[in-house]
Amino acid sequence: MSDSGAGRSYSQLVNADQWVRCAHQGTALLPDGTIELTWYDDRETTPGDPATVASRRDCRPGRIRGSLVFDDWCRAYRSHPGQGRVEVLPSGAGGQRRRTPAAPAATRADGGVRGHQPARGPLDYPAGLAVDCRHRLYIAETGADSVRVVDLGTDRLLRRVAIPGGHPVDVAPDCGRALVLVRAGKSGRLVVLAGRRGPRSGCELVHPCYPGRMTPWRLTVARDAGTPLGPLVLWRAPDDRAVVARPDGTVLRQLDGAVDLDLDPGGRLVVAFGPGLPIRDYLLDGDVLVEREPLLAPGFDGEAVAIAPNGRVAFTTAHGYAWTAGSAARHHPSGRVVTYRLDSHAYRTRWGRVFVGACLPPGASIGLRFLTTDADDVLDPIPATPPERGTVEISTPDATPPQAPAHLLEAAGQTEPHVPYRRPNGSELPWPRPGLDDRLETYELPVHAPPGRYLWIELLLSGTERVSPTVGPLRVERPGHPLLRALPKAWSRQEPAADFLQRLLAPTEGLLHELDQRAAERAALIDPQATPSPGWPPSPP
Repeated sequence: MSDSGAGRSYSQLVNADQWVRCAHQGTALLPDGTIELTWYDDRETTPGDPATVASRRDCRPGRIRGSLVFDDWCRAYRSHPGQGRVEVLPSGAGGQRRRTPAAPAATRADGGVRGHQPARGPLDYPAGLAVDCRHRLYIAETGADSVRVVDLGTDRLLRRVAIPGGHPVDVAPDCGRALVLVRAGKSGRLVVLAGRRGPRSGCELVHPCYPGRMTPWRLTVARDAGTPLGPLVLWRAPDDRAVVARPDGTVLRQLDGAVDLDLDPGGRLVVAFGPGLPIRDYLLDGDVLVEREPLLAPGFDGEAVAIAPNGRVAFTTAHGYAWTAGSAARHHPSGRVVTYRLDSHAYRTRWGRVFVGACLPPGASIGLRFLTTDADDVLDPIPATPPERGTVEISTPDATPPQAPAHLLEAAGQTEPHVPYRRPNGSELPWPRPGLDDRLETYELPVHAPPGRYLWIELLLSGTERVSPTVGPLRVERPGHPLLRALPKAWSRQEPAADFLQRLLAPTEGLLHELDQRAAERAALIDPQATPSPGWPPSPP
């Protein structure tokens, strides 16, 4: 076996905090720390768009809107405020109304359930719905200033709770209880209901720091291992402006035109806009919403959106409800990422191989260019432009290494990018755990650059409107293999010849080096005490 890997380590970019420090152009940073081409919606919201105009007219704060929720059996409950009823659609109904005894379609005034009735129901503008973990359905009757609590197991009305001091406009499940959004004029507050107990006063909502008169519109709550991820409140203004904020007034994001939202225990937040417009998909990370690709919602009527227990996203239609139909994103055809400076800690370092975790569907590709130097100072760095979508807050921004020199980047741009090849045997890491970045293949390429202590890598992404490459962890060997020292000096005295030999021997030496690493770690396969923990393999320094 080869012992040429002594002292070999990696420079790497493996998480969102590292990728966001790079210089981006036409790219998006996804919540899982991967990079892809940025996108625009099939139909962006514009002031003159007919759907936007209709949405603004139909979503004025004075209008009571319906809601959509699911129980643990994936039965859908949809409220029709103007018709005074709650429609129930069974699991597997495909979003269409059906007359079956097992799938009742309207809730009676006494809490029982019966078949669909086209006439106006007995409920007084049922706006918000919620189902808690104890299978109780909460119905916020805005017109009656009350909340009905129905036991779904027995189809029996448990109680009808009067809500003083305002109008209940929405309700959200909070484990074994429910939070009611009560609106009084332009202000709002939360009221706590727990089955047969309550109501109990909750917190007063702090108006978000935005100009104009905003009204609390929708409420959503989710829990993750007992830790509340909400509540989150959607505020709307008459001029179509909207924000998502916490009860203390902390604004997470401005989402003009939003009409409804839902949050799941994993922190996924979906936001609906006007009729026919895509549904926005976000991941809640503290007080930051990281955007993902929007979802197609054909036939959406502009009423409500919900995340079902099976993880799928549903939205209301004229005939009931339907599921989202894939991504609505149209990607830019190209983009690039230029890494910050990678340091080998030794001058005249001849860098080794680059390993990139990537997903390249048909029509997508990536290319790489390399810049090296031994100069400690960068006199003309390019600006550190953030991703166009998915930017996260940088921790300790002063610790970011320098960006690439503009003159070196311009010179490298005159050459063709180098295309990596897909490794048929997977990752170069010894004994990687199954399930670790399974959707990403490992691509390999030797560094095509002269020796130098510092290295910058330019990644060029190319795709189509519907297809984008996805780039994940990037690792670079430092230094490369030392086999040139074992060959006659005459073979590597000239830099072009040395560079050629370095790259020529890299695949074979790399195979031997990987076999050495596997042999060194083989105890993980036979020693129970050395079984890898969930965090194994450890990240290289």
